[in-house]
Amino acid sequence: MSTSRAGALLGLLLGLLPAGAQAAYICIGPSPRFLLIVDKSAAQFDFYPRLTFAVTPPATDRAPDDGATHTLSAPGIEIPVLLTPKACPILGATLPVTVQLALPDGAATEMLDGCCTLMAQ
Repeated sequence: MSTSRAGALLGLLLGLLPAGAQAAYICIGPSPRFLLIVDKSAAQFDFYPRLTFAVTPPATDRAPDDGATHTLSAPGIEIPVLLTPKACPILGATLPVTVQLALPDGAATEMLDGCCTLMAQ
């Protein structure tokens, strides 16, 4: 990974934060494309643009040593999220954390994979 590519991707991700947000993680996925911003106890997930999800347990400002499991919850929706400290190549850069989300899809579950960067608090 080139330092300039990682810096450019980080700058792009920081530009996506709402004013005043202090995200613990910013995650992006390639197919289907998604953006997930986890701000300790709340999250924004672009698959559900009008909802703010509660994060249980709250995310920390440290990378998980062995992985971390959280649940995003909003009325009628619960999405399990697994964060793993594993190099994750995306958009010409490598981010330090992988993410897996299990989206409810009727009787089935759709798995989404992506990459995250840990943000300083």
